[in-house]
Amino acid sequence: MRRMLVVESVSACLRGDGHVAGNLAVEGYAMLTALLDDLSQVDGWQFTTILHNSGACVVPDNVVVLHATESDAMSQFERILAEVDAAWIVAPEIDGQLLELTQLAESAGCTLYSPDSSFVAVASDKTMTANRLQSQGIRMPIGERLDTIDTSQFLYPAVLKVNHGAGSLDMRRIEAESDLPPQSEWHRFRLEELLLGSPASVSFACGACGPVLIGTSNQNFEGLFAYTGGSVPLPPALAERATRLARLAMNAMPTTFGYVGVDLMLGDDASSDVVLEINPRLTTSYLGHRAARDENLAQFVIDVADGVDRITPKVAREVAFDCDGKISTR
Repeated sequence: MRRMLVVESVSACLRGDGHVAGNLAVEGYAMLTALLDDLSQVDGWQFTTILHNSGACVVPDNVVVLHATESDAMSQFERILAEVDAAWIVAPEIDGQLLELTQLAESAGCTLYSPDSSFVAVASDKTMTANRLQSQGIRMPIGERLDTIDTSQFLYPAVLKVNHGAGSLDMRRIEAESDLPPQSEWHRFRLEELLLGSPASVSFACGACGPVLIGTSNQNFEGLFAYTGGSVPLPPALAERATRLARLAMNAMPTTFGYVGVDLMLGDDASSDVVLEINPRLTTSYLGHRAARDENLAQFVIDVADGVDRITPKVAREVAFDCDGKISTR
């Protein structure tokens, strides 16, 4: 029987993340709970996870749980990597965390069932992703890293994003140049045009033969940037538009493995649809996709990564989901 380490970095307190509050922690525990539940039903594997607060995550009995503190979580992570055959890593892109953990897994010789470091390095850098996709003629918001532009000439209102960020952390609307952070912090941020429309996401399982569609979802926000969940699937016409654009984005990226989400802003018609970013990891949309289908999505992702010929799993029901894992049938 093969062994796989399945880790969500906030839940495991890797890099001292036990203090993280807000949606990153809520979504992290919800995603890990759902993923472990699906994986526990996959034959031929023994799964191990690391938890800082075991009470916040319901773990199936056949999943091995290692309990971690802020001081020993990383050492446990590296020790287990040396003992398992494979790893599935979920972590925010903040400050290169996902890239670092992925590189450690690769160095340990693990087979990855989440995106590899070459993909993560591009996708976790919003400016690098934008430049790569725009060079292929794919529409993205106009923007640049804040420390590389003349901010007096930018069109306001605009959106400020952390260039290596996740979960809308520190994202905010900028009404005028005077609202920008201190210049000493500009290297951390990307300034983009403010786009309004219908936020959407497209999820893929990736393998050597390319990305296989999982499905589409809409995204709900409180205000402009506080993500609260979404619903699965998009209406057919919007789903077709979103899928077409997301496929173009994925084709412009390096080949990779595992679950990837593409975030979009859908406009009045296809000509105004825009790719916002590419998430090189499991996203909260997984909660909705698994609830809307009768197939085991974790098995689906593993199969695609292993080169098994699979087709998009059918939607059995329409669902809405919150970022804390609550599901309701629409």
